[in-house]
Amino acid sequence: MSQLSPQIAVLTSAYPTLHRLLDDSDLLHDALHDLGAYPNVASDAVCRRARLIGLAGEALVDSLLLRHGLHPSPLPDGASADRLIPLGQRTVRIQIKTRTHPGPRGYAFRMRKGYRGNPLGTRAYEVGDFDIAALVALPANVVFFTCAPGINLTVPLNAIPELAARPLASLDLALQALIEREAMQTGGEPSL
Repeated sequence: MSQLSPQIAVLTSAYPTLHRLLDDSDLLHDALHDLGAYPNVASDAVCRRARLIGLAGEALVDSLLLRHGLHPSPLPDGASADRLIPLGQRTVRIQIKTRTHPGPRGYAFRMRKGYRGNPLGTRAYEVGDFDIAALVALPANVVFFTCAPGINLTVPLNAIPELAARPLASLDLALQALIEREAMQTGGEPSL
């Protein structure tokens, strides 16, 4: 056997059965190699596996909503939103963003569509592309829902315990703010 890096040695000892089941040529072996010690993984591994990290964030949002009786529907890649949620007489469009490491102020999100390497590059969302952002702090297993405008949004570290204790509270507040904003734009009364 070749010399193992410290990360591989930890991974092999932490998940020996998984490691044995996936041979060296298997794509899943490479992903497990990169992300097996998540969230304690190198930033280059996070970059290589950005799509998997994003899917994990989407799965966390889906799980949270489904656990509470809401039924998210996925949208195709390339759509301006990731999920549709039917709520009574309306459908809410959710854009999901996932972070893997907090900064000094918390989990920072840059609200842009596209990705590095995309022929169109990254660009700002346009007004109306989605209704609510679901900001996933993946290592903490929490989601902060917001309809706040802006390119740079942050989930403060001190908000994590409340998001874990009351997982739909931010969604409720975001929906209320969305309803009030729409009423102001139309000059009507806030209504569902």
